[in-house]
Order: sequence, then C-alpha cells, then structure tokens
Amino acid sequence: ALGTPVISGNVSLYNESGGRPVYPTPVIGMLGILDDVTQYCTLALRHPGDQVFLVGGHLDQAQGALAGSEYLKLEHGLIGGELRIDLPLEARVHRAVLAAIKEGVATAAHDCSDGGLAVALVEMCLAGKLGIDGSAAPFGPRLAASLFGETQSRILIVVPADRRERLIDIANLGNVPIQFIGTITEDQRFKLGPVDLPLDELRAAYEGGLPSLLT
Repeated sequence: ALGTPVISGNVSLYNESGGRPVYPTPVIGMLGILDDVTQYCTLALRHPGDQVFLVGGHLDQAQGALAGSEYLKLEHGLIGGELRIDLPLEARVHRAVLAAIKEGVATAAHDCSDGGLAVALVEMCLAGKLGIDGSAAPFGPRLAASLFGETQSRILIVVPADRRERLIDIANLGNVPIQFIGTITEDQRFKLGPVDLPLDELRAAYEGGLPSLLT
C-alpha cells in the first residue's frame, strides 16, 4: 500500500524480563533518501504568526482513539482496545505532506504518535521555544480522546499565514482531511482548547520524567 521497502525487522512476541512477561515488540528498520537536502522540515516551531493545521484527521475523536494509548495506561491503568489504520489514507497523507514540504509551504511538521495530538504539539513548542494559541480549536465532547488519542495517519503542519490556502488546496487535491488548530505566538504558553499552561511547566514534566524515577 505504501510502496516502501522494509530492509530489516524483528518481532518478539513472547519476551520476558526478570521472570515477567513484557509487551510484544515488533521493530521495523527503514531507510529514507532525501533527494534535495534543502527540502526538509523539523518539528521545531520557527516563526510567531505561523499557523498550525492537522492533516489527515479532525480534532474531534471517538473514544476508540484511546485504544492502546499512553493516556489509557497512565490515567486508567488499562491496556487494550482495537488499533486501526487506513493504509490508503496513510499514503495520501504522506504524499500531501511531502508536497507541502517540497513546495516550501511548510515550516515545521510532526506526526501525532505516543501521547496523541497534545503531546505532539507540546514537543513542537518546546523544540522551537515558542507558544501556541489554539484556545478556540473546536474540540468535541470527548476531550481526552481528542487531546490524547493516538489515531494513526495524522501529521501536524505549520505554514505562514499567507500560505495557508495553498496547504488547504494540497490537502483537498489529495483527498486528505485538514483542520486549523491555532497560531504560533511569542508568548511562552501552551493554549489548546481548555488547556492553558506555561512552557516552563511543560518542559519540566517532559524532560524530568526519567530523573524523577531515578531519584
């Protein structure tokens, strides 16, 4: 479906450590080639005033988005649910994102994976040392699923305000969902729906997890 060669891999379904079972650990090794080194994006936010979009999905998520998520495990001690992926959509999303990067439309990009949308956005803010104002983002009634659900095939794209229509055109031409989230700010705050936190507090939580476990 993706036309992507897999060069190596390993699947260990019945691991044990210290006499106790651990999670199955499928690992795939892959290698990509960037034909033009100038056509790339990092996750770091770069310019106040740029706009953030979610490509490949919508902010409102069903409860099923929490299946297998870090949120479900950490907040409720649950591990389970049915994981789903739409491979044709995944391919369309990647084509659209690559087109935006190659055209120089995108200034930053980051996938939504562990921790979901909220964590991905926090990582972008911390990397670029800039805030975001997404306080008006239209979240639905299932807030936890929208913020922390780990639905696949979703990538955050940041563009200058005067290029937003081109990004929307690229997404529409590729038959890919797209939704506006918010605007990058110099204010050192993370505002997303009802969430409003200083970046310093988020950085301490993000970078201090391992040290806190070792002390």
